[in-house]
Amino acid sequence: MVDVFEEVDERLRSDHYARLAQRVLPWALAFAAIVAAVTAAAWGYQSYRDHGAQQASQAYADGEQALAQGDTKTAFSKFAQAEKAPVAIYRSLAQMQEGAIRLNAGDTAQAVSYFDAAAKDAPDQAIGDAARLKSALALLDTASLADLEARLTPIAAPTSPVHALAREALAMARLKAGKVDEAKSDLRLLVNGLDTPDDVRQRAQAVQVLVEDGSISSLAPTVKAATALPIPPPSPPQQMQGPGAGQ
Repeated sequence: MVDVFEEVDERLRSDHYARLAQRVLPWALAFAAIVAAVTAAAWGYQSYRDHGAQQASQAYADGEQALAQGDTKTAFSKFAQAEKAPVAIYRSLAQMQEGAIRLNAGDTAQAVSYFDAAAKDAPDQAIGDAARLKSALALLDTASLADLEARLTPIAAPTSPVHALAREALAMARLKAGKVDEAKSDLRLLVNGLDTPDDVRQRAQAVQVLVEDGSISSLAPTVKAATALPIPPPSPPQQMQGPGAGQ
């Protein structure tokens, strides 16, 4: 009699598990399909990014070579190709190069639009602030003091990688606008700053002398020297796989 009860109980359990499997199996299969689709999509996107980064790297290098040879038309075309990359660093650096070419051609408005776009696309603060500084420097002779202060003050903070150059540009803008006392304060910060680069400190000291002598009109060469900010080089594509490297 015990064997009969055990057999019935086993059949009931089998029927229960069978019904449970019938209910769970479709969901399990659907979940497995979703996981497979997501994995395939992630692999496809990574492959697309890697291929795009390689193409952008080559286009950017070709642009630099053409620029070194004085062929700005070809250089601009190559940088435009690099700008289309699915990797933020190449988009940003290419836009900075395009902006520099337009600035050298005398088209300040378009140059500023490229620099601003580069700042927006930048993958990190160093490149973003460099682009913001280039944009402000391009406008140094034409924009209002209020506009320049709005652009320069955030990147003149000590946490910015370009804070010394931004502070220098602020001093120039304020001198140009007749804000001599504020400019003197900026210059003192640069001269006394422990982390002020030597070339910036020397220019600040030279400007201090001109200001004290009343020779503010002689600042034009110093202002031009402040625009010589080098563009940071791109990292190899294989090093750009971290968060924010490609958007």
